[in-house]
Amino acid sequence: TRFGKQFGIANRDAVWKTLSVSTSVPDGGVSGTVYYKKDYTANTLHLRGVLTAANAQNFAASPGALYYLMASLPADYTPANTGYFVATQYSASLFKDDLGISWIKQINCGVNSAGQLFINWIRPEVGLGSYAINLSTTIVLE
Repeated sequence: TRFGKQFGIANRDAVWKTLSVSTSVPDGGVSGTVYYKKDYTANTLHLRGVLTAANAQNFAASPGALYYLMASLPADYTPANTGYFVATQYSASLFKDDLGISWIKQINCGVNSAGQLFINWIRPEVGLGSYAINLSTTIVLE
């Protein structure tokens, strides 16, 4: 292969691929779409999307917050090592966790070597039934 063939724009996915997310009510009733694209030159995966937890009071209580499986990527889009990143709560305001101690703006996320997208959803304070997060990241695949 000569140098420059499929280099730059020609060497990444032309369109965003999609993963639909829909979890059960006991698992937060999360729904939304995650978009992903691979850059072959940089060997990176780009993720973006908005996910809404309609039943956020069903998440595990503090301090035992769990990582919840959202979706799985195809084999060609999985990293060699787990890539962690932070998603931001979608609205401008903050909210407190279920213990009323910490103000929440960011949620921990990751993609493991099996291609599983997982999110460390946090149960919010009483009275807040739902919230959404915005994810946008680049993960190195090697």
